[in-house]
Amino acid sequence: MGQQWIPFAVCAFFGALLAVVELLQTFGRWMGSHWLNRYVARLVVFNVLAACGVYVFLRFGLGVEDTLSLAAVTGLTFPAILRSKLTFFRAESKEEGSPRELSLPLDVWYRNLQEMCIEEVNSRIADATARKMRSLRRILSEQKMVEILSDHIAAEPREESRAKHQRQVGEIQAGPDPNDRLRLLARLMLEIIPEGTIQELLDGVEA
Repeated sequence: MGQQWIPFAVCAFFGALLAVVELLQTFGRWMGSHWLNRYVARLVVFNVLAACGVYVFLRFGLGVEDTLSLAAVTGLTFPAILRSKLTFFRAESKEEGSPRELSLPLDVWYRNLQEMCIEEVNSRIADATARKMRSLRRILSEQKMVEILSDHIAAEPREESRAKHQRQVGEIQAGPDPNDRLRLLARLMLEIIPEGTIQELLDGVEA
């Protein structure tokens, strides 16, 4: 009796893990310090509740055998399970001879709510990033940005990263609009230079 919570804990863990993985796949290193954002927390909690809800449906609604494997599989696959059509009532139509069904579009609700959370996280990250970009553009010239980027790129140990970033700098410098060049250089700095170094630049510390 006292261990009945364990399957729910397992299911919740994997549900939360899926939310974290999805955020990393969507935003990558841009997540930065945004892990404590309330919208991130809402997305994780929402995934946990959805995973546990699907587990309850499978365990008690469909009578699937109660095992830790069921909890783990549910936690890892509940988005796919939600995409299945869950029918609660089915009857034959006397007029047309075709079946009538009553089902709830749980997958649509799940995707819409999930998308709302992700869009909020996206908006928050964009706002914080834009602020830092404006600050960098105020304190650094285009030449200084290129110099800082070039030093960082030259010091990168991975040849693939050096080639990719050098190409990006070259493409930005080839742009005709100086304001766009400055904006894109600032964004590239935020993308490839560690956050601590960026903060030092913003605080006026010599890099």
